[in-house]
Amino acid sequence: MTTLERSLPLSPHEHHLGFWLPARTPAPTSSSEWQDQLQLLRDLIRDTSATVEHRHAI
Repeated sequence: MTTLERSLPLSPHEHHLGFWLPARTPAPTSSSEWQDQLQLLRDLIRDTSATVEHRHAI
């Protein structure tokens, strides 16, 4: 996967900028929760990449 900076938009939170991720700490590998977290992250990356590509195409 690419870096977070290239994949996800920065979001303000109080006095900091950061990323909205599925959880602060990943669930145990291969658990159903981990699968859900991984899918959410992949969806966010795909959606953000599509938005960035669309902006560059304009």
